[in-house]
Amino acid sequence: MEGVVLKSHTALTADRAWIARRRVPGMKIFGGITLNGSAGGITVDAVRWMWRMQGGYGRVVWFPTFDANNHVTRLKEAPSGIKVVGDDGKVLPAVREVLKECAAQKLVVETGTRPERKPWRSSRRRVMPAATALSSPTRSSRSSG
Repeated sequence: MEGVVLKSHTALTADRAWIARRRVPGMKIFGGITLNGSAGGITVDAVRWMWRMQGGYGRVVWFPTFDANNHVTRLKEAPSGIKVVGDDGKVLPAVREVLKECAAQKLVVETGTRPERKPWRSSRRRVMPAATALSSPTRSSRSSG
């Protein structure tokens, strides 16, 4: 195995990737953030903090999973959850902000739990292959702190 991506539905994993890389030299380990309620929902600030974690190994953004509207309403856990599209079927402005930041930082975007009836497009831009986005981070766009 050459590499691994760490995922949590409740905590960011970019910091854990940095620690794991120190413990397992030579292994490509990346982390990310899932935009559930524990991360503040769909917010560009959460994404910015994730990719700026020490080492620059935060490379993946998952849209809501456990807190996704589709998930919580189907399981009747709550009246509603975090939405990526409005009632009109259009992508919400906060989602667009997050996608722009992901494109600017060359992050991998995962859709999370979304309704099958209303597929949504992340962008009209060319999608970057995950292998390219998960290559070693460049220092020019990363903070070392």
